[in-house]
Amino acid sequence: MLRGVLAFIKRHGPFDALAGFGQGGVIAMALSGRAVAQEYGHRRTWTFVILAHAVLDDLPTVDAIMKRMRKQKWAISIFHENRCDLPLLNIVGMGDVPRRELSMKVAKSFIHKTNVFHNGKTLIPAEAREDPQFAELVDAFCVQPFLC
Repeated sequence: MLRGVLAFIKRHGPFDALAGFGQGGVIAMALSGRAVAQEYGHRRTWTFVILAHAVLDDLPTVDAIMKRMRKQKWAISIFHENRCDLPLLNIVGMGDVPRRELSMKVAKSFIHKTNVFHNGKTLIPAEAREDPQFAELVDAFCVQPFLC
């Protein structure tokens, strides 16, 4: 799974951002850790991460893969003491009660994070996309991720 995403990036990239939705957020999060892509023989070329409704449901599976690869006790906890150094735009639906807290937990794994909230659940409602403040924050992050 991680190799497949890196192969896609190598074939079609480079990209400015790595984005993940839901459980895809775990993949984006894992690949964005320092030296993770390098350990798979690739270079981390993206400069920021965008996660929408990211959840750690598959964390044990990805963690096991990373443990084997890194021969360590902890893996995704590559962020345990060495949090991700890329800026994060974290989009959270306040109406998605079970996942809202998980999304915020994911955000704690990043040193530089911008959390953007909307009143919807999993889907970003039209009124949020049309909300000037929501749009301005998302646009500002994409232009200057470290300043947002």
